[in-house]
Amino acid sequence: MKRHESASSRTMARTACFCAAALAIAAVRGADGNIFFNPDMTLSDGMGEIAGWSRDNIGDSRRPEGWDPGYAKVKASGGEIEIVFSCQEMRSVLQKYFHLAPGGKFRLSAEVKTSGMYGGRAVMSLYADNGGGHVKAITVPDSTSGEWRKVEAEFTTSSQWECGSPKEKEARHFIFQICGAMHGQDPAHVVRMGLRRLTLEPLDDVARRGSHPIDPKYVAPMPRRIVPIAPLLSKVSAEDAEMLFYWPGEPEGGVAACKLSAKVDKSGAGASVPLGSDGRALLKFGRLTPGDHTMALSVVDAAGRELAASEYLFTAVPPPPQGPSGQRLNNFVTRLHDAPLADGDVRFFVSADGWVWMSVTGAADAEAKGTLDGEGAPCVLRRKGEPFNDGQRFLAAGWHTLRVEGAAKGGRLRVHAVKTLVTNSPLPAEKPSRLEPGLALMMPFHRRYGTLSTFNVINGIAPGTPLKDDLDRRGLRYWGNTPGAHVWHPARIDREDLAPRVESDAWKAGMDVIVDENPVDVVYEWGSTLSRRNSFIYSEILWDMYARKPHGGAVNTYYSDSNYGAYFRDRKCYTSEISAIVNSGDGRGFVVPESYAPSFADESLSALWEGYFAHFLKSAIDFVPAARGRVLFWLAPYVDLGRWTSYDSPEVDLKAHYARLVRTMAVDPAFADIGGIGFGAAGSANDDIRRWGFRLVRHYCLEGATDDLAAQYGIKWAPGFVKNCEFADGLEGWTSVAGEGGGIAAEKIKRYGWRQGRQNLSFPAVRNLGDGVAVFTSGSTPGRLEQKLSGLVPGKHYTLEYTVADYASAVNGQDGKAPPPARMSAGLSGATEVRALAYRRRNIGGGKNYSFLTNFRHVFRADASECTLTFMDRDADGQMFPAGTKQVVNHIVFKPYYLETQDEIDEVVALFTDKSKAKK
Repeated sequence: MKRHESASSRTMARTACFCAAALAIAAVRGADGNIFFNPDMTLSDGMGEIAGWSRDNIGDSRRPEGWDPGYAKVKASGGEIEIVFSCQEMRSVLQKYFHLAPGGKFRLSAEVKTSGMYGGRAVMSLYADNGGGHVKAITVPDSTSGEWRKVEAEFTTSSQWECGSPKEKEARHFIFQICGAMHGQDPAHVVRMGLRRLTLEPLDDVARRGSHPIDPKYVAPMPRRIVPIAPLLSKVSAEDAEMLFYWPGEPEGGVAACKLSAKVDKSGAGASVPLGSDGRALLKFGRLTPGDHTMALSVVDAAGRELAASEYLFTAVPPPPQGPSGQRLNNFVTRLHDAPLADGDVRFFVSADGWVWMSVTGAADAEAKGTLDGEGAPCVLRRKGEPFNDGQRFLAAGWHTLRVEGAAKGGRLRVHAVKTLVTNSPLPAEKPSRLEPGLALMMPFHRRYGTLSTFNVINGIAPGTPLKDDLDRRGLRYWGNTPGAHVWHPARIDREDLAPRVESDAWKAGMDVIVDENPVDVVYEWGSTLSRRNSFIYSEILWDMYARKPHGGAVNTYYSDSNYGAYFRDRKCYTSEISAIVNSGDGRGFVVPESYAPSFADESLSALWEGYFAHFLKSAIDFVPAARGRVLFWLAPYVDLGRWTSYDSPEVDLKAHYARLVRTMAVDPAFADIGGIGFGAAGSANDDIRRWGFRLVRHYCLEGATDDLAAQYGIKWAPGFVKNCEFADGLEGWTSVAGEGGGIAAEKIKRYGWRQGRQNLSFPAVRNLGDGVAVFTSGSTPGRLEQKLSGLVPGKHYTLEYTVADYASAVNGQDGKAPPPARMSAGLSGATEVRALAYRRRNIGGGKNYSFLTNFRHVFRADASECTLTFMDRDADGQMFPAGTKQVVNHIVFKPYYLETQDEIDEVVALFTDKSKAKK
């Protein structure tokens, strides 16, 4: 791929020239006394946006399907800028990542022209990021009567910002923001604000010596790549080769005046066609020899000037084999064979490369085995401690043969083509100390409940370990993790810093990897222009990796914002990124939205998130048709408060919540092009939720069912056992008995729900939920808070979860040393506790905005239909805090504990017990 490398070199050279020019501009402007880059907003970022400036929407991030945020409109010419704000949301224009010297004196000024502000809701503000806080704000006048008016303010930056390591000092960047909003007024009303001579001026030697504009790497123009969008580069037909491309250019006269040309293998097949008005063009090459080919692309304008050039390696493949298409059972599963079991050869046809699940059921379960395509060892067999005769393999398109032995009358053999299914690593069995209390995710547990996934995300797995050998024998594949790229972070704009993180050791060793994580689009303030630059840098790294190893490992990529209703909007930017991901690893790459849908007591609200996820899928395929079948939704039940927690209402049984999500993805036509599903969060999910997730995946994504599995198990959306479980209505429904000299009272603590780490609380329906608590004040004897529960089924198991925090921590967050561990206990009269399954997990990470929390979990077997739930402010050993100590309790969850049968509890307990022994 020398041609590609030379093109990359040319791009890097152009970027270096621009950076040098930008430095010169910055030096001149520093001398002129203006720290702002591009203050008149006339320079382009290379893709139609403003160089150095972001345009953002800062409102509630959740919106119904199809919502378009509508960012502030900016027009700039002749040194004058017009910014148009809407009245429905706060809109902003901002510049980030310039540096101001600590202890320096500065002046912020501009000339403005406004009308119709209705109270001066437009503000120019300056603040220090990463905890530095607000520095200065200028409120723009309501109206200047059509005249230009100068506004200005002088300020001195804090010398405290000089503290910290050199890296922290560099990270102390500043942000300037022009924002406007007219909440509660006529939605059709808009505000126009004129702006000119925008200046941030150093006034003393300290300010002049230690300040500088944006780093040039943040504002270099983004070269416009010619992007292949269909088919995958590894799946070009050799019989009738054609490819669809997209170019994000904005030349004078429009893209329709330009032509896209291509040459295959330098002197081979060529084609040239006009670009469509949408920037797309279909090139037809005719018949090609099967195998790898190189392709040089260029865009030229009407005058014959080359505007862009890109090069790729692609693979021409012969026509796919022909055979029966099978019966589609749902969006995840296609039936290839379903017949009575008998010894002999069973042939089945796979229409496309992918995963195949083979399963024996019925009277022959314990004996029958199946060997695929003459392999040395059976892939379908009953293993010790596992209830199923299953096998999975990734198979090439075409005919395959399964040889069955040991069949008996009454059995059936099912063969299904299935989508990619992912789970977190169960963690290596040889490192049990890495397991957290109560999770019991050692390999025996995983094999018993979770041998469902065709992929496993493995952390630190080494060749020759029992875990890797076991996965290899099962024919499963696994992804390696990159070392926390977090490419949305400002520091990751630096290509030299980001590239080694993406090009991890796992990828260099040929493994498929997964990168954590990218923003979806411009939902957040850190998005917009900055997000475009992240995307550009990331996609160029991926294309460079593709050029060096076109048949190497896939670079699957998490997307962080899909759970907030984000979807791909910026076609010019994100088309290249999506295409680079799905084409990596011979077309094995997945776009992986982190689909952490919150649960609400009102079940109908969940439909919003199902719509969000469907819209995400649609937008990715709209930008890059080759992404069809390459979007994998990652469900992760982060249920422990104090971590990264999707808002889960304590009234809701999360098993019903996830059953609804997985079933919707299986049966809703909007998810017909889904590429797969993941069910993870090994470190934050309770064991019954995790086992239930495996059961859901088996039911819908392997067996191909469409019915309501939750209904089969009697799992309800809102079980309703505990009333007023977050004390929104004070102590209604509860009986309190204060300890001697102590007290129990209900209270609302502002933003406590947010400080518990619950995400998605900006949604209006839940904005203040989680703020209600019961406050226990210690006395000389324990206080008791009780509620009678009814409707329990004797002999059935239930789980109780609740969260406790020190009162000061609940109010202030983690602003000091962690308090002593919580001293609280709970009991259930009329029930027997399964003590081996109880745990308490203390979460003290997450930064000062989180509270120090302890999450408790107990499992009980009901002995009667009515039981009394009691909380006491002493621990299980009877220890109490000194008199006057305050603790808060909320997020009380009581729901059925998932078991296939109630007798299964002994096996689950044994797994927990084995884990405890292993840890010791």
